Amino acid sequence: MASAGHGTMSWWFDLRAKPGSPFRGDAPDVMDRLRERFGHWSEPLPTVLVHAQTAQFSPHYGHCVPATWGRDPTTLMGDAAHTMSPAMAMGRVQALEDARALSRSVGDLRGYERTRAKIVRRVARFAGRKIPAAGDR
Repeated sequence: MASAGHGTMSWWFDLRAKPGSPFRGDAPDVMDRLRERFGHWSEPLPTVLVHAQTAQFSPHYGHCVPATWGRDPTTLMGDAAHTMSPAMAMGRVQALEDARALSRSVGDLRGYERTRAKIVRRVARFAGRKIPAAGDR
């Protein structure tokens, strides 16, 4: 949940979908799917879902974090190297940690990549974990 300005709030719900699947946030059943998946959670989520009329779909993708993020004198950091679900601002925090590690590894870019890849893999796995449905718990 975050302020969206003008007295409104932005709420975050996450549903898994396969790349290329027809699922879209403006599909007629998206609110039904959200209510079914999250409607039994603690308040205020059920109330929010009762009153919400539409949802915007913003896809994000998880991928395996590679060991090497660059070649020669070039490397990547942040989402360019390791995408994250926007949950819990982990991507932003990991980008800041990348910057710190990179500043300490000038001259050893592959060392920076190896060090960060180990950590980022664990964080990405945690951020992308499936939360079990009520019947699965």
